[in-house]
Amino acid sequence: MSNKLKISFVIPGVFRSGGIKMVMEHASRLASAGHDVCLYAPRKRYNIYKGRFKPFYSATIFLKNILFPLNDKFEETDKLNFEVKTVDSINDRHMRDSDIVVATAWMTAEDVWKLGPSKGKKVYFIQGYEVWDAHPDVVGRTYSKDFTRIVVSGYLKELILKKFGKDSVVIPNGIDFVKFNNDGKTYTDKITLTFISSEINIKNLDGALNVAGRIHEEYPDVNIVSFGFEPVERMPEYVKFFRSPSESEIKEIYCSTDIFLYTSLYEGFGLPPAEAMACKCAVVTNNVGAVPDYSAHLSSAYHCDPERPDGLYEGVKFFIDNKTERIRISENAAADVRKSLNFDRSSGMMEELFLKLAAENNNG
Repeated sequence: MSNKLKISFVIPGVFRSGGIKMVMEHASRLASAGHDVCLYAPRKRYNIYKGRFKPFYSATIFLKNILFPLNDKFEETDKLNFEVKTVDSINDRHMRDSDIVVATAWMTAEDVWKLGPSKGKKVYFIQGYEVWDAHPDVVGRTYSKDFTRIVVSGYLKELILKKFGKDSVVIPNGIDFVKFNNDGKTYTDKITLTFISSEINIKNLDGALNVAGRIHEEYPDVNIVSFGFEPVERMPEYVKFFRSPSESEIKEIYCSTDIFLYTSLYEGFGLPPAEAMACKCAVVTNNVGAVPDYSAHLSSAYHCDPERPDGLYEGVKFFIDNKTERIRISENAAADVRKSLNFDRSSGMMEELFLKLAAENNNG
């Protein structure tokens, strides 16, 4: 067997998200290693509410698929070193034969599982326990199938083993430290606090706005910034909001940030705190997902209990009131995350696993 593999990733759509960003990073590195990589996406939106009685939302998805088709290419398609194909549906007719085919979300796992053996050894790349919209039983059935499962954190490995009796291979997400760094960081008494805005419930925007309001009242000189993919109508006027910033703009935001606040109540991994650490931010974060894998409380970040909302405010206040600790933890953060989240190492682990699976599939 040749060491060059044909690898097909199936993503839920051509749009920007943290999860798709990670898939594209792996795809790029695998392509750079000499493999033939292609990303497939359906032209129509999946029904993310499957199994739940939500006729209004289901009808909205149906109408959007007619009136507002999904994008058929990424903005930076001309810069990619792998192919991206949008197809009418994910099935044997529209998919090429491959050595490896990778599902990247529960909806894609349903389609990938139905593919014939010529489409490749079936792998499920799991970046979160995706039960926030669809019925848990619908999502759970995808974890119970006999995929080779890759998870991005020890937390997810333990959860899937406990709930579904299925083992997984842990391949942590990585960071491109060429893109995310802040070697020229300077520390001043003028503090900027930054948080992410998202109306998805688990992202806990209410918690972020609560902290921002308390900090603004107590420390009116603190500059407060937020960014997100969609505008937030209830954003206070004292918060400077950046809508859908590019990756380079996000780096600029991190690099101008002193304290980064991450309020998510659940994550499969939790990439933004790690990116902020790479840019020498003092991070205050709920202890969710892989946060305990890549940071340590009061060493390289300030960890909070998601069941205790006041902890987030106390963490931000701690960094405002303690410049020496803010600097120490910011410097530790950049050093520690470089050791924990090396993307070349993570993609190397994925490549090694894919080569092994392809060899076993051919020999079997």
